[in-house]
Amino acid sequence: MPSVGALTLLSKMQSDVRNTEADIIKLLRENIDAGSLKFTSAEGIQIPKSTFVLRGDSFRSQIFISANDTTQDPLIYVGAYDSLGLGKYQMIGDYDTIKVVNGKGMFSRRANTTGMQNWGGLISMKTESGLKTYPFKGSYLVANKTAVVSPVNMNILYLEVDNPIQISVPGFSAGEITASISNGSVSAVKKSTGEYTAKPSKKGKALVTLYAKIDGKKSKMGSVEFRVKEVPPPKAKIQLANLTPDGSLMIGKADFVNSGGVIAKLEDFDFKGVRYIITSYRLTGMYKGEQQSYESNGGQFSKKQIGIIRNTKVGNSITISKIQAKRIDTKNTKVRQLDPLVIEIK
Repeated sequence: MPSVGALTLLSKMQSDVRNTEADIIKLLRENIDAGSLKFTSAEGIQIPKSTFVLRGDSFRSQIFISANDTTQDPLIYVGAYDSLGLGKYQMIGDYDTIKVVNGKGMFSRRANTTGMQNWGGLISMKTESGLKTYPFKGSYLVANKTAVVSPVNMNILYLEVDNPIQISVPGFSAGEITASISNGSVSAVKKSTGEYTAKPSKKGKALVTLYAKIDGKKSKMGSVEFRVKEVPPPKAKIQLANLTPDGSLMIGKADFVNSGGVIAKLEDFDFKGVRYIITSYRLTGMYKGEQQSYESNGGQFSKKQIGIIRNTKVGNSITISKIQAKRIDTKNTKVRQLDPLVIEIK
C-alpha cells in the first residue's frame, strides 16, 4: 500500500482506540457506585436483645452506625415475604405499607394476642441500577395486664384437693412458664392463661417454684411457700329439719323418718368434688317410756332407730351423737368426729 494511505489508516485506528478507551473509562466511572445506596446522614443506634433483664443476668445490645437518606424515602412493607433467589424478594399474602418520615419507617400495631409475636417485611430503596430490596425480621412479647395481690396469712393449700392457682412471671408469657411443687403434684389446666391446680399429698408445707425459658434454658424465677391443711370437717345434717332462731333443730315425725338418715355436708367450702359420708352414729330417744340408744353402721336409719322416732312424743328431743364421717373422694383419709345433733319433735 502507498505509505500515505497506510499512515491515514493507522491514524484512524489510533483515534478509534482513544475514543473507545474514553468510553470505557466513562462507563466504569458511571457504574462504579451503581449498586450502592446514597445516604445524607448517619446516627448511632443500639438494639437491646431485651429491655427486661433479671437481676444477676447480663444486659446485651448491638451497637452500630445507621445511615439514612432524608432526600429519598424508602418503601417499607410489613408482612410475609418470600425469596426469589439472587438477592431478590417479594411480599406474599396480606401486608401493610409503612409510613416513612425523614427516611425512617414509623411502625405501630395493636397487641391483641398474648405471647411471642414474630414480624418482618421488606425495605426497598432506589439505586442507579434500580430497586434494591432488603428483608428484616423481629419479635416482641405481648403479656396481659396483671395486678398481683397476695393474702399473706391465707397461703393455704388443702390436702388431696385440686387447689386452683394462678401463676405469672412479669416479662414472660404464660406459655413460657412452668411450675413444680415440693409436696404432691401440680398440673396445668390452661397454660396459656397461667391456670394450674396444686394437689398436696401430706400436711405441713408445700413450696411452689416457677421457671421460665430464657435463651432456650429453664431458669428458676422464684418460689412461694404454702401451708397444707386438711379439708375442714363437714356438718352432720337431717335434710328436712328446720333451724329455729335459738339454733336448735325441729322436725315432725314423718319428715324425720322420710329424711332417710344423717348426711354429712360441707359448708362454705368452695372446692368441687370433696365428698364425705356418714360411717356410724348413735341415736338416743324415749321408746316405750324408757330412754333407748341404737347404733347405726352408715348414714341410714335402722328399724330400731325408726321405732324410737315414731314413738317419741311431740315436744321431746332425740339426740344423735358419736357421729363419724369419712372422706370418699380420695384414699387413705381418716375418720372425722362430727358435732352431735339435738332434734326436737314437733
